[in-house]
This record gives sequence, C-alpha cells and structure tokens, in this order.
Amino acid sequence: MKDFLKKNFSILIRRIFLSLPLGLRDYILLFLCKKMIKPYKKASPSDSEGDKMNVLVLNGERFPQDLDALNETKAIRLYLLPVSLQSLINSIFLPTTQSFTIKYYLDKSQEVEDLVTSLNRVLESIRTNLKIDSVLTCAFYYRQDFPYQESCKRIGLSYNVLFREYMKDEVISDKTAERYFENGFKFYGDNLFLANEKLKEIILKSQVCSEEQIKIVGSPRFDTIFKKSKESEKSESKKNVTLFSFLHAAGGVQLSNPLFFFTSNPEEGFFYLFQDVHKSFAELAIKNPDYNFIIKTKYAAGGWFKNIINTINSNCERNIEEIPNLKLQSKGDSQELIRKSKCVIAFNSTTVLETLLEGTALVIPLFNEAASKYKDTNVFFQNSLSSLPVVKSEEELKSRVGDYLRDKEYAYKCPERMINDFLYKFDGKSSDRMIKELNLIRQS
Repeated sequence: MKDFLKKNFSILIRRIFLSLPLGLRDYILLFLCKKMIKPYKKASPSDSEGDKMNVLVLNGERFPQDLDALNETKAIRLYLLPVSLQSLINSIFLPTTQSFTIKYYLDKSQEVEDLVTSLNRVLESIRTNLKIDSVLTCAFYYRQDFPYQESCKRIGLSYNVLFREYMKDEVISDKTAERYFENGFKFYGDNLFLANEKLKEIILKSQVCSEEQIKIVGSPRFDTIFKKSKESEKSESKKNVTLFSFLHAAGGVQLSNPLFFFTSNPEEGFFYLFQDVHKSFAELAIKNPDYNFIIKTKYAAGGWFKNIINTINSNCERNIEEIPNLKLQSKGDSQELIRKSKCVIAFNSTTVLETLLEGTALVIPLFNEAASKYKDTNVFFQNSLSSLPVVKSEEELKSRVGDYLRDKEYAYKCPERMINDFLYKFDGKSSDRMIKELNLIRQS
C-alpha cells in the first residue's frame, strides 16, 4: 500500500509540474539548484579569489578522493550538484514506467527532449551566475547524466568525464569492451580523462568515443598518496588491521543471477575465498585483542554486511557481536584507513595498488577459487603476482598477518609494471595534467 501511494503521488507531482507554464517550471528548477548546489566541501575561503576555473560536478559523491586532489591544486573551484537533485529533476520529466535504457536516452524520446530543453535554460543560468567553465562527472555510462551531456553540447558548455573505474585488468579487458559495446555506451563530450593505455584500448575497441576525445592523465586520487606517503605514521603507532572486503562476483565473475553480487551457491564465484578470508580475519581479531580489526566495504547496502555477518557467525567460534575489536564499516576514506593500518588484506582491488604505494604491509589472499577455476580469468595483476605479497592458504594468511603485527620487516614495493599498467605515472601531477587540458578548452 505504501509503495502504491508513493508511486501515485510521484505521478501526480509530475503531472502537476508538467502542466505549469514553462517560465514557472524553470523558476522552480532554478530555485532548487540555487538552494542545493554548493561549493566543494573542502574549499577554503581563499578559493573565492583569483581567476580559477569553475566546474560544476555531477555525481561528486562517487569520486571524492579525485575531487580532493583537484581541489588541492588551488587552480580549480568545484561546485557540487547533488545526485538527489539530479534524480529529482530527471524523475519529474521522465515516466516512472520507462526502464530508461541507454538507447532510450540516445534516441531522445519526447520526454527526454523536454528534459534537455529545460536543462538548456537551467544550465545557462547556472553558468552565468556561477561563471561555470565546464561540467565534470566520473563515468560515461550513467543514465542520469545523458540529458546533461546533450544539454551541454547544445549550449556550448564543456562536458568532461574523469573515468573513476580504471582497474580493468588484462584478464577482463576483452569482456569489458564487449559489455560497453553491447550496452551502446557513448560519450559525446569534450574530454574523457583516463588513467592508463589499457583503458584507452578498451574504449576505442568498444566505440565509446573517438581517439581525439581521450586524454590519458593518470589518476588524481593517487596524487594524494604521492604527497602523503612520506608523512605516514610510524608502524609502531598503528593499531588497526584492515580487510578490504570483496564480492562473490569479484573480478567480473558472472553469477547465475547477474543482478546480485553474492550467492548462496558455493559452486559460484569466490564463495569459499570470501568465507575463509573473513573467517580468518575474525579469528585473528580474537587472538589479537590489542588491535582494531576493521572490515571495510564499498557500501552497506545490497546484503554485503549481511553476508559478512552470516559467514563469520556460521564459521567462527564466536559471533561477530562477541568480538569487540572487530567492526564493519562502509564509510570513510580508504587511503586514510590504509595509512593508519599496521597491515592490510586486499584482493582484486584498487586498494592493492594504494597499499603498495603507501608502503603499508599488504597481504593478498590467492587460494580456493583464486588458485583454481578463476586463476587465469578473474584474478588481477597476473603479470606482477610473482613480485607481490601473496599467501596461498588460510593458515599462511593468518601467519603472515601475525608476523607483521609482531613487527616483521615488510620488504615489498609496487612493481613499476603495475604503475605503468594502471596509473600511467606516479608523480603527483595527474591533477595538473587534467587541469591543463580543461584550461585548453576554456581558452579556446
């Protein structure tokens, strides 16, 4: 009943709004924008001074570390358009019964056309009031962004993407290109900023955009690591041990139900690796009560917390609520968590690179499915595994972490090949390269 009322209320609001005169519609949208668009949260008072580039950011909640790095250059002023406002505006114009496939947006149905027409006037006003030079988002395939991309093209406002997903390892690159092509993903903006050459190959193969639109700049979020790694606390003062949790569907594994990232079928995905790594982590927490053991997920929704809790409670001698020094968290800066950790466990993740470059002790679990059926198809960093701190059993994982907690020397460094493959350059200048390209558009 509640969902029925909510759905029909949304339909009523949409009908009322669309029946209003165009001028009144635009006034309402502009009022919402003025109330909700805010300067970047970490902007300083001095950021209001000088001839800085002004950028309107979409989906800012999805790439805060990159925005931090860009903001630290002092050459750019960021304004955030909240995802909630973007979704609200889209829902007013677009029917709730439509699935909103990419094709629906690209074909520019009448509903999409009406939305783009209104966005033209709204973005023009925002550009004038805030002196916006360009729009920036973090992916080329977000459905909610397509009307904004089209509107920017029509009013001559630069539209750019800093692609946040760059961990497209060699083992999944062909599948990734096929998926992009089959979904009809397209980028019609000015610059598609990428972190590495492999991504460029994938983008061109999947015909997302032309080569001229692609700019390889590296990854701004790693600029922060470059600048802060030498300032990291001494290891003896660190009391955290962190497991960056992973999915049953890690590494692009396709489960029988593609809508879910976890499964109850032990024959699917990294089921046993997930089970044994999280169980071992809980057992380490029990044996080392003087340390804080943190399981970090990318988000709390989608059953991730539930799967971790059920796995520990079903396989460990104590339930998770009986282990006071073990906690789950989804929020927080991963880089900061790595810096404050004595040891990190990570698998198929950006955090492998981040931990290596921070110089924090790292353990990569490669056993169960990661050493058998998915070894050659869904395990990342194949070309560098021989140089990485890999463990090949549950027992070895616990022993290795125990060694680092007892201050055993950690001797691993990030291989140059990994830096070249994934980051282009690790020099603290990715943000500068990106801003230079944006300025070229601004000056043209």
